[in-house]
Formats: sequence, C-alpha cells, structure tokens
Amino acid sequence: MLKVSQGEPLINSLTVLAALKEKGLQFESVYIDLRKFAQHEPWYVAINPDGQVPALDHDGAIITHTTVINEYLEDAFPGTPPLRPKTP
Repeated sequence: MLKVSQGEPLINSLTVLAALKEKGLQFESVYIDLRKFAQHEPWYVAINPDGQVPALDHDGAIITHTTVINEYLEDAFPGTPPLRPKTP
C-alpha cells in the first residue's frame, strides 16, 4: 500500500502526486495542513524528522524528498508507465 503525505500548493507535493497518477498507482493521500504547521506535529515528525512534505510510505518503508520518491517509484514499479526515458 502506498500512502503519500502531502501539502498544497507546494510543487514538491504536486510533482509526487503527478508521478503517482502518471504511473497509474493506487495510493492513499494524507493531507498535511501547512498553514497550521501540521508538518511539525509529533505524529508527522515521527514519519519525517525533517518536518517536510512530501513523504511516501510504501508498506512501512518511508521515503522522503521529491526526487528520491519519484526515483523510488520508477524502480519499485517497473511494470507501470515510465517516468523517464530508457536512454539518456
């Protein structure tokens, strides 16, 4: 199961959401209200000690940082539409 913690209107969150949609992956979205500083709540800091969104939880494995999340999705789900070309 994929669960993505995200806030808006951050491009970082939107980039991960776009990648998940592009790959056709089912996921649960957890909205983090950045205006209320919810990313600094103890329950979220336990997920991402940096207190930043987005964060991806894939069956208990936590991945943070937009680029790393998207690279992870590409490697973890090779049978889905690719996010990058096969050759540089």
